[in-house]
Amino acid sequence: IMEQRKSIDIARDYLPSSIAKKVTNQAKKNYTFFTVERAFEALFKKGGIKAATAYLREARKFGSDINVLTAVIKLAIRAPMPNSLLKFYGQLIFKMRER
Repeated sequence: IMEQRKSIDIARDYLPSSIAKKVTNQAKKNYTFFTVERAFEALFKKGGIKAATAYLREARKFGSDINVLTAVIKLAIRAPMPNSLLKFYGQLIFKMRER
């Protein structure tokens, strides 16, 4: 995930200035969603909370917390127990902000 973030930043310099910001922001938003998806998948595996937390930290590095929260909500709505997942991720994100 970290390498993808670096690649997006490097690629920005090669894009025409008229579209660089828009394309870069969209790529970061897409990879935020991808990274949050990995966090959801990690939750259901052994040792998942630690891995999910690591994925969420990386997702936040792509940009805004609002993009992470939006991805969490979109994915949680599709989950079998959306309320419990939203509560869990809300607490996790809040704890990460305190650090």
